Amino acid sequence: MVKKARKRYDAAFKEKVVLEAMKEQKTLSQIASEFGIHANQVSQWKQQAVSGLRELLSGKPSKLETDEETPPSSLRCAVKVDSIRLFIKL
Repeated sequence: MVKKARKRYDAAFKEKVVLEAMKEQKTLSQIASEFGIHANQVSQWKQQAVSGLRELLSGKPSKLETDEETPPSSLRCAVKVDSIRLFIKL
């Protein structure tokens, strides 16, 4: 019996799904069928995005900001934007 490879979704796809879910104009089932994924996956990605945003906006320093060298502020902003995308990617 051949094992089926696990489907992996890129960050852009997850971002679209999460943004649609956060609009709350459609049910999770509707969103899931529209994107061809399971409703539980939509829910998980949305929860991950919300918890990531809470952590980001809580003011807790990220791992990069606690390093000995403090990067320039423009780099810190880029890291925060990338952090949001990473949480969506997970």
